[in-house]
Amino acid sequence: MKKLLVYKQVVIAACILCGIFILDLKFPPGIAIGVMYLFCFFSISRQSKTTIIVFAGCIIVVSLIKFIFFLPSSDTYILLINRCITITAISIVAFIAYKRRTQFERFNKERNEYEKQLEEMVFMISHEVRKPITNCIGLMNHLESDKVYTQEELREMVNYLKVSILELEGFTRKLTIVADDINQKQKIKIE
Repeated sequence: MKKLLVYKQVVIAACILCGIFILDLKFPPGIAIGVMYLFCFFSISRQSKTTIIVFAGCIIVVSLIKFIFFLPSSDTYILLINRCITITAISIVAFIAYKRRTQFERFNKERNEYEKQLEEMVFMISHEVRKPITNCIGLMNHLESDKVYTQEELREMVNYLKVSILELEGFTRKLTIVADDINQKQKIKIE
């Protein structure tokens, strides 16, 4: 589905390029229609960096065809200036689109890393917290029964409770370290 969308956007940009080229051939020299080639970038601005570069090259070549093959004798200077403006504008827009795509890819990579770290935290919470809490609930249910416990049995249950609480404390420390690490990485990325 995504490839179909990419293909569709590139085809639309190619059609726009062809349409502008036909208009460019129909208009007399000296009219700055060449800047209209920039409209092609609206369709491909979200494509890969390679597509942006290739398309920018195609647009530059197509915009030069009129100058190279249909060179009028009297308006050469005006046509040359118009084509230089067009090529400069295309290069600037291509550069901006390329940089935007680079930033978008970097943002996606950072977001994926952040989501992975969050998934690791959720995994830690769901597995490492569950065991001590289950132990505490089990001991609590055991103590709520009508059974009378000896001093030794109560001491053993208190030790189990102590172990579970220490496991929770250890996990809390680990979780704090992981959260601080994530916050530090985010601060570094922001700076």
